Amino acid sequence: MTRPLSICWFRQDLRLADNPALCAAAARGEVLPVFILDDGAAGEDRIGAANRWWLHHSLAALKASLGGVLHVMAGDALELIPRLVAETGASAVHWNRSYEAWRIERDSKLKSALTAAGTEAVSHNGALLWEAVGSSEGRRHALQGFHALLPERLPCRRAAARAVAGTADRSGDPALGDISR
Repeated sequence: MTRPLSICWFRQDLRLADNPALCAAAARGEVLPVFILDDGAAGEDRIGAANRWWLHHSLAALKASLGGVLHVMAGDALELIPRLVAETGASAVHWNRSYEAWRIERDSKLKSALTAAGTEAVSHNGALLWEAVGSSEGRRHALQGFHALLPERLPCRRAAARAVAGTADRSGDPALGDISR
């Protein structure tokens, strides 16, 4: 029986050990790790030369950590993610939330488009101990030590490695050199 394929969209969080999006995608089945440099949507927030140098080396390290499997793309994520879903037959896309206004707007549009097309689109809290979005649960966590949350944030490196290993033939060869320019 074939395990379902999920896309894990890496963004500002190029890590494995405590990445909620990667953990959730790996729990579903196979994972296709993806990074998209979306300069057009970033507008004035487009990264500069020093950050591009850092990004190039961070992506190379992430690719090595993933056993050589990382699909790197440049362009509009609103177009590239749905196209990648169609090309690979992925049934879900997971990513960690970002909180810049332009990213929130783009992510909302992407989530709506994927959901309308029948693809599960799940964003995760990957940056905050709790999100203050009006929930009493968030306020409850704010009043206790962060050690109480650690069981929820245990590393998922082994599960992710197993899930990513099955997607090597789907990932293509990323042009990391294009990112560093």
